[in-house]
Amino acid sequence: ARAAVESLCTLADCVSSHLFEGVAGPEENADDVLFRAREAAAQDRHREAIELYLRAVGADSSLCSDVSLELGHQYTWAGVPDSAIVWYEKHLLLNPGDLDAELGIARALSWADRLREAEARYVSLLPQSGERRNEVLLGLGKVKAWREDYGGAEKAYREVLGTDANDTDAAVDLGATLNWSGRH
Repeated sequence: ARAAVESLCTLADCVSSHLFEGVAGPEENADDVLFRAREAAAQDRHREAIELYLRAVGADSSLCSDVSLELGHQYTWAGVPDSAIVWYEKHLLLNPGDLDAELGIARALSWADRLREAEARYVSLLPQSGERRNEVLLGLGKVKAWREDYGGAEKAYREVLGTDANDTDAAVDLGATLNWSGRH
């Protein structure tokens, strides 16, 4: 599986070399570039982080499997959810069932307005979500509200609030859902 991911990363290098012409190269110290990518990501400079991650992979393709999850997150936050999905899927090839990547795909699907797919993904994650069940339910609630399934959204938010009455996100989203459903 590692070889498959690295060959996918080589393809990504080709694509990224066109996007960031002249910036990726094996002469760069990949670890230094990776450090700068992570700094940019931590400071919410997502497009810069993406460029730097791709440069690091261009300098050392063996990093691809290590940064695929991070690239998925950065593409999501940069508003490029379809690219995020590709990177999350690369991560899952080596890390089947990784909940961070699975949640990332569900979130990216919802941001790409692929709401039915996002809902199905969130539902499929519920049985394995464990201590992160509320996180899955919040995502599911958002998708159901965006699909105008206000009853389903309300149910998801109320389940979160049933386990954590102080969950601000669930309370705010429940209020918005009730408002959108005409129950002010």
